[in-house]
Amino acid sequence: MLSEDAIERLSERLANRAEKLNSYLLIKLAEQINTIGNLNPTQAREILQSVKYGNDIREIAQKVSEMTNKNVSEIFEIFEEVIKHDQIFYKPFYEYRNLDFIPYAENKLLQEQVKAIAKVTAGEYGNMSQTTAFMRKDKDGNKYFTDVSKIYQEVTDEAITSVTQGRETYRTAMRRVMNQLADSGLRTVDYASGYSRRLDSSVKMNIMQGIRQLNIETSLEFGKQFGADGVEIKHHKNPAPDHSSNEKDGWYDIDGQQFSNEEYERINSYLNRPVGTLNCYHMVYPIILGISKPAHTEDELEADKKSNLEGFTLDGKHYTLYEGKQLQNRLELEIRRSKDKLEMFKINNDDEMIREQKERLQHLTAKYKELSDVSGLPTRVERLKIK
Repeated sequence: MLSEDAIERLSERLANRAEKLNSYLLIKLAEQINTIGNLNPTQAREILQSVKYGNDIREIAQKVSEMTNKNVSEIFEIFEEVIKHDQIFYKPFYEYRNLDFIPYAENKLLQEQVKAIAKVTAGEYGNMSQTTAFMRKDKDGNKYFTDVSKIYQEVTDEAITSVTQGRETYRTAMRRVMNQLADSGLRTVDYASGYSRRLDSSVKMNIMQGIRQLNIETSLEFGKQFGADGVEIKHHKNPAPDHSSNEKDGWYDIDGQQFSNEEYERINSYLNRPVGTLNCYHMVYPIILGISKPAHTEDELEADKKSNLEGFTLDGKHYTLYEGKQLQNRLELEIRRSKDKLEMFKINNDDEMIREQKERLQHLTAKYKELSDVSGLPTRVERLKIK
């Protein structure tokens, strides 16, 4: 089976592409704001009729389409890589039962099953990519969403209005706009509920959900074929407390454990958050009890649990390693936002805001380094770069 880090890297590959698209769109918007800011009122009105205005919108639509197509095309490749490693894990069980083991390259039924699950995931991803938008605020502070096909026009119209009507200084107005756009980032939106999430996070979640679905459906089939009588819950470091603590109010220590099929069904139905749902990173693998040696010894599992609970102290506050990872994620997001703002303000030659973002970046990166040093958590420096 693939390691937790390997699966993380696979999902990050697609999430990084979404982050590149976010940075590209923010730069395009900043460039348009800068262009309009250098025009007089008459010239600003004329830009509404310009060929460049239409071309830029078409270019943005093309970039969104390219990102979507590339990510969809890679979903099947990712699923194939996952299932090939999973199948190798099951080979000894087929040999133990004296059953024929058909490698993935020759297993047409398994290939079709993987394609079917990948197709569903790709379809969900395609639907998700069609609901991308930036979150804005109106003059009364109410949140609203502007989709990618309209955001360029909306920002252009705001910039032109600011230049021609002089309701407030252009720089002040556009600072507000650029801060809003960078803080929002490109998001996926459920317009029915009003809930939104950054696109890169949605992409990662979409792929992880697909991988979990792949694991559930294929492991069931493998288990039936070789007569599994139990399961092993794949261990991952620093899991959420409801899947790594003692039984209490819907919590159960499942991490890295083996259970009979009956025990697993009972425990999973008892959990408030069943395995593999609601962003759970655990995977379930069918086994033959007494034959399958656990991937981790009890001493190793206890050592990881103890390390997680001992955690670390930062700014006088204690954190578990699980909590530290959440804090690390938030700092990574703030660093990316600040870098986006810095690049946007550079385009507009806004020295005051450039200085402010540089100082903020210095503070955030220092805090990120301090967190990483005291916690020992691995860093993801590549996620902090402007692509």
